[in-house]
Amino acid sequence: MSSNSKIQLLKDAIYKKITSTEDVSALRQCLEKCERAALLSWVDDNGYDMLHHTILANNVEAEGMLFALGLFKAPHEPKLYSYLHVAANLGNRSITAMLLQERPGDFSTKKMKFKWLKPPTEVPFVCVHGTSSVTSLDVAAECGHVGCVKTILDFSSVKTRFELDANNYLSGACSCNSPKRPEATSKAESGNR
Repeated sequence: MSSNSKIQLLKDAIYKKITSTEDVSALRQCLEKCERAALLSWVDDNGYDMLHHTILANNVEAEGMLFALGLFKAPHEPKLYSYLHVAANLGNRSITAMLLQERPGDFSTKKMKFKWLKPPTEVPFVCVHGTSSVTSLDVAAECGHVGCVKTILDFSSVKTRFELDANNYLSGACSCNSPKRPEATSKAESGNR
């Protein structure tokens, strides 16, 4: 068996373990057999790497395992899609929180191109290629993922920078300068009452 086919078999085994709910110790064993550079450079045909796949599989344990092994932490950057944008689009609050904790520099109020995985009913400013120029907060708000909006605002420095009340999500979203965010955060604030 050639080394390329062995690598492909290992890669397939890792992706299978990422998408399953089995114990992450088996995933750890597979990951420890690989070179760090190889793990960080593997991407599928859509440009998604292993961390993307943990997000897509909604597998917070596998995400934690990658970070525990020191993989996909800053300064590593994904080749195509922001991890935080993908998590915000899918709406998993735990995945989003871990990304913000392990990769705090990923949150930005700067808009970036993002290709929607699960487009909201009205996708803002979509170009011909299906991308929008949005922040991760915009993505969570547009998709109606109130929990992700609150998580992003809680982890961001927006509230402390503007000296906002800890429960004032509406002001936090407005300070990030997005027309859609106040709509989602007003829902979040009404849920706090």
